[in-house]
Amino acid sequence: MGFWQRLFGPREPPEVTARLTRRVIDLMTEGRSDDEIQRVLFREGVSVPRAAELVAQVRRVQRLVRRPRSP
Repeated sequence: MGFWQRLFGPREPPEVTARLTRRVIDLMTEGRSDDEIQRVLFREGVSVPRAAELVAQVRRVQRLVRRPRSP
């Protein structure tokens, strides 16, 4: 086990993170609220803290991308 895994614990593979992130984005385009998205992810086997983290990350990136650029 590597140093970072011993320090922070095992993390999911990048493919799983990408799949879950894509699922969150798809649910957002359907017009679901953050709470509904978290419930859907939980029903699909994602832990509650991880579901909340995924939704928060996607929202954070959306704010960064949509932020108006200063001249």
